[in-house]
Amino acid sequence: MKLVKRDILNIDECLKLNNIKYIDVRYELIDHLVSEYEAMEIYQHLDSFLSERMAWCKEIARKKQKSIPRRLQKMVGKMFFTVLKKPKTWLCVVLVGAIFYVLSGQQFSRGTMRYILLSPLLACVLVQLYYMASLGFKSNWTNKFLALNYLVNLFALPHFFLWGIAGWLPKELLNNYYFMVPYILIGTLVNYAAILVFLKRRMGIWEEYRFIKDYMVYN
Repeated sequence: MKLVKRDILNIDECLKLNNIKYIDVRYELIDHLVSEYEAMEIYQHLDSFLSERMAWCKEIARKKQKSIPRRLQKMVGKMFFTVLKKPKTWLCVVLVGAIFYVLSGQQFSRGTMRYILLSPLLACVLVQLYYMASLGFKSNWTNKFLALNYLVNLFALPHFFLWGIAGWLPKELLNNYYFMVPYILIGTLVNYAAILVFLKRRMGIWEEYRFIKDYMVYN
């Protein structure tokens, strides 16, 4: 028996009520539950079916949610090295380095030069804040595609790497532009990699669970 949109929404609501919060985990479970229910030879009431399978769903969700931070670390790290291999990345690095070299010859204060140095990183931070605000807080389902805590985990990791290490560095290094320029550059690329991971993951969910478009997207 093929489930209709209302049935899919009921399954989703049931999972949410049972504190299965990560959307990609929830819709992976929906995909499995729908396939399992529609393949049954003797159909039972959907509520009874969900009640019987909820313990299994919670266990699977617990394992997947526990693995999310580590999975994000691997994804960001892999994406960072992918970005490093792209010729466009090095072209941008050379361009930014040339601009900074020219500006360093101008009579700017040390504080102004620091802001200039941090500007690419701040641009990444603003993009991350935009995604967190637009996709984490709005009520429409399509704007809450990824849970806010998922985004926090994803975008906080690069900043922990950047600022966490900085707290242990001696002031002599922090005031040395020959050290800080590559250090901020690496931090910027790691944050850029986190944004790419988010965009790739969001698109991946759509591709993996195309039935969502048929049943769950509000027009």
